[in-house]
Amino acid sequence: MTDIIYAFRATTTTSKAVKEIKVWNDIIGAKFAYLVTTQLIPFLIDVAGEFFSAVAEELAGRIVCNLDYWDKMIIDCTAAVATGANVTCLNIDLDKWDSEFSLDPDTYGMSANIGSTKRSLSVLDKRDGSPRSFTIDCGIDTATGLRRIMIVESVAYPNGGDGDNLEQANRLTVRFALANQGVCTDVSIDPNAPNNIWVWVTEHILELQLIPRAIEFMVTGVLPAVQGLSAYETRNELMSWDVAQLLNEDYSKWASGRTDATGIPMERIFNALGSKTIPGPLRNTETHLNSLKGRVFAGKQPIGDDAWNQFNAPDVSSIAAAVHELRMVASIFEYLNGQDVNRQLINTYSTVRKEFNTFQSAVDKVYGKRNFDAGILWRNFMENFMQRISSWVGTWVTARIRELTTLWEQIRNAAPDQATRDTAEFWLAELGLLKERIDQCIRFDQSVSIYM
Repeated sequence: MTDIIYAFRATTTTSKAVKEIKVWNDIIGAKFAYLVTTQLIPFLIDVAGEFFSAVAEELAGRIVCNLDYWDKMIIDCTAAVATGANVTCLNIDLDKWDSEFSLDPDTYGMSANIGSTKRSLSVLDKRDGSPRSFTIDCGIDTATGLRRIMIVESVAYPNGGDGDNLEQANRLTVRFALANQGVCTDVSIDPNAPNNIWVWVTEHILELQLIPRAIEFMVTGVLPAVQGLSAYETRNELMSWDVAQLLNEDYSKWASGRTDATGIPMERIFNALGSKTIPGPLRNTETHLNSLKGRVFAGKQPIGDDAWNQFNAPDVSSIAAAVHELRMVASIFEYLNGQDVNRQLINTYSTVRKEFNTFQSAVDKVYGKRNFDAGILWRNFMENFMQRISSWVGTWVTARIRELTTLWEQIRNAAPDQATRDTAEFWLAELGLLKERIDQCIRFDQSVSIYM
């Protein structure tokens, strides 16, 4: 099966493809009528999205090892679908189901009003890539009794033009969106998604909000409790508040002649995440993928309680929308673990660490050697932040699938007719498949830690 896939990939080996198909049909097709290539190839394309994906190769191995199962699988999948179950996720209007998608994900959960827990109401579609303010809140100073607050500003970045502005700036044609939108349980990401069927926004692979959160961690030593996870406390030496405030001061004001670095340290760090000056780290992503990732990085539920109450309802349109949005949450990790994005994430992380090391060196030269190490604190923050995201998001999504499964088991058991029972069985099977795929993909590739 894998040989057939490889042969299909290479346009110069058509004769090899023909030979592989004939051998397969003669040997396998003789016993398993639904595994002849005329049935199997369309099925694989529909399920895996394309023959170039790793998913296709994985399915090939699973098919060869379970011929009876997959023969029956194709019989079932090509049979007439029960009334009400023939729903795809191709035309689901997520903005209708979840109105908060229009909010700016980079400031999700944050506000310039001190003490406020309300997030910014900046509208995603109206973003122009302008600098924006973030609040760094390091709590109460035990010595003075005063609250340690600092407002920092990010840098401008190319956005708008439905992705064209960024493409012109960094010359990258890649655009990231769901690979197979119509199949509700497919979580894979297409790095070359067609331009004309999606709405595009500029994506910071490392979210802008990570920088203020990292500074808070460097000063307080704490990653706050989030979505059921207890707080994490570092054992490393911390950055003092007076030193942290230098991040917002131009090097010329406090380190002139002691460093070659110019400009404001915080501005240099934000530049490393991607900007009009340095657009290379930025990517074009589909708007809903970008928004969900922003929520998750802010430690917010991917789907708010009010929206979820609409999803968790006993009708086909609700379950289809629920499965679709849950698979989009899982696709965040497919995106982050993809080769291009993962490589850029490491590069961006490393560039930010260099900036913290430059800052550390300047501080040591001006004020004498300090005990803390900004580069180590940055690594400590990032490793634990990403691990915690994988943990709580996986738990949250699994709990939502469990809720939906319980509901649709009740619908099946109380079904007044066979059509309703068949519909419930269909969605229970979809939820089972989604759970299987989510268990495999909601993780952060920890192998990158060796580069951190």
